[in-house]
Amino acid sequence: MYAEKWLKVEIFKEAIKKVVKPSRRRALAQNTVQTHPINIKFVCGLFGLSETYYRYQAKLSEEDAYIGDWRFRLTQAHHRWRG
Repeated sequence: MYAEKWLKVEIFKEAIKKVVKPSRRRALAQNTVQTHPINIKFVCGLFGLSETYYRYQAKLSEEDAYIGDWRFRLTQAHHRWRG
């Protein structure tokens, strides 16, 4: 029990040194899991994340790729549209 609390304090000390935006919490949590011998559930509770959000990976749909390709082509053809 004491070791768990000590580990929690050490992780918080490390996290406090960095400015953590909400969008960066997942990356910080993943880094913590890789560098410390603790489980994902504990880290998610520590950083206020759900395990679903921790494990989420976006998948690019075919339609998004098609639109991105056309957008690239249009900006190559019309140089003033780049922004």
